[in-house]
Amino acid sequence: MFRSYLNIISIAFAAALSACGGGKAPADSPQNITATPGDSRVIVRWTQESDLTYWIFRARAALITRDDYAKSPEAHIDSPVNSPRSVTGLTNDETYSFIMNSTKNAGPAGPTSSSLSAVPRLAGDSWKIQSPISGGGDLRDVIHATLNAVDNFYAVGSGATILKGTEVLDPSDNAKNAITWKAQTPPPNFTQNLNGIAFNSSGPKFVAVGDAGAVVTSTDGVTWTAGTISTMPTPKLNSIAFSGSTFVAVGDGGAIYSSGDGATWNLRTAPDAGTLNAVAFLSGQFITVGANGFIATSPDGATWTPQRPPTNNSLRAIAYGASKFVSAGVVTTADARYVIVGDAGTILTSSDSSTWLPPAIPPPTVTQNLYDVYFGSRFIAVGAAGTVVTSAADTTTTLQWQPTTSGTTDLFATVFALGANVAVGAAGTNNYSW
Repeated sequence: MFRSYLNIISIAFAAALSACGGGKAPADSPQNITATPGDSRVIVRWTQESDLTYWIFRARAALITRDDYAKSPEAHIDSPVNSPRSVTGLTNDETYSFIMNSTKNAGPAGPTSSSLSAVPRLAGDSWKIQSPISGGGDLRDVIHATLNAVDNFYAVGSGATILKGTEVLDPSDNAKNAITWKAQTPPPNFTQNLNGIAFNSSGPKFVAVGDAGAVVTSTDGVTWTAGTISTMPTPKLNSIAFSGSTFVAVGDGGAIYSSGDGATWNLRTAPDAGTLNAVAFLSGQFITVGANGFIATSPDGATWTPQRPPTNNSLRAIAYGASKFVSAGVVTTADARYVIVGDAGTILTSSDSSTWLPPAIPPPTVTQNLYDVYFGSRFIAVGAAGTVVTSAADTTTTLQWQPTTSGTTDLFATVFALGANVAVGAAGTNNYSW
């Protein structure tokens, strides 16, 4: 029923495009079109003329035309678009086809291009090493945030470092794509190290935490205001997460604090907690991990229940996700699972956040500390000496892990957004994989 409704809307939209008046149709179809696959996306490029409005028609199919594209899965029209255009939200290992045309001065559409196909694929096995950020110090956390319909990455680190990163797609060469970083001005006289950052999209509000109970907030990602956790003594805060209504920050000495606005904080406790290295809000609950294999869960950030891990190694980060894979031409979503990483190559997995086990097929020869893990199209963990560990194409029962390296120094944090993996680390290190 939904497919039929989509087809009717798409066909009607295409008909309206052909019939609209007010100007002369362009004589030619868009020229020099390319479709370059990335992770869950395809980057479409063409020779753009300034007086034309461009349209991209796409669908999950080996070949499409203007007349039949709407009959295929994931049929969609994007307009107006500029070159290069990143088409995101696609399924890896599936064929997508693209056609284009253009209009001029709201007139009728010109000729449609030939169908061009591409197959999105996983990223994370190879990384572009970007120049270290000058004066950036150690970068301890990175997130993606959409503010006023604009997508950016934000990183924080030592010496009150706050950075905003923007993906820049090269007009002609995918190898020249990059994340460009711009330093943001910290609050006056603020010098504390920042170790974690979270974003409330409905606020909007950024909240970053750091040493000596430091808290800095911003409503626009540009102007930052300093605060602090008022409870004495003020601990080093290592991580922060947001649930949609509550911020939770964790740190040394088992410190746990919650806040509704990022300004007023309440002290919470988790039994037997030592140093807490990370907190995340995943699948409707907070999870925090720390020294000596500590794991605890909470539905609200206030009441915490310790779990029983099978390791005494320090645990550093948590992620949750369910990969898509293609079997016999059918796109299937795997069983969702939690993944925790930590020191000495520790990887733990769980389907319910209470029973934790080492992976059935662990990554061979990984002994480096793993500092962060993130789920985008798959799980990617990063760690000491530039170590990267990726999960292979998922199945419903088994995660397979493969080690690689970014070719750089310690990586402390990673995030996936817009079809791009970003990793940051020691001495301003920032890598990029797509």
